Amino acid sequence: GGLMDDTDRDHIHTALRETEEELGLSPDNVDIWGQLIMVPGKDYKILVAPVIGVCGEIDVNQLRHNEDEVEEVFTRTIKSLSDPANQLTIKYPKGFSLPEYLGGPHRIWGLTAIVLHQTLSLIAPGIYSNSFKIPV
Repeated sequence: GGLMDDTDRDHIHTALRETEEELGLSPDNVDIWGQLIMVPGKDYKILVAPVIGVCGEIDVNQLRHNEDEVEEVFTRTIKSLSDPANQLTIKYPKGFSLPEYLGGPHRIWGLTAIVLHQTLSLIAPGIYSNSFKIPV
């Protein structure tokens, strides 16, 4: 993800451009499903516009990710993410809570977990269940 450039037509164009810059994935290989509700970034200084798309079968080891922006690319299954044993809600001292996902090589937390929660709630309502409410 990243900020809109002056050349970006909209949030979808920004997401496609950033995906190509960060992962080396051509926009032609992404089928955009839509945009989720905007989510406040850290300290509420920016609003993030999550865009969801599908890129089909990909071998993540073949992606040419930008190592200056992306440390590692990994995958998780919807089944694993939907398993309550892999879900936590972390309460922070400032009085808010955020989802967190375990069960893989890395924990998924912060803004990524919020967007993941939104996505799973929409695409897997029969499998995924989590009572976390997005702060707005």
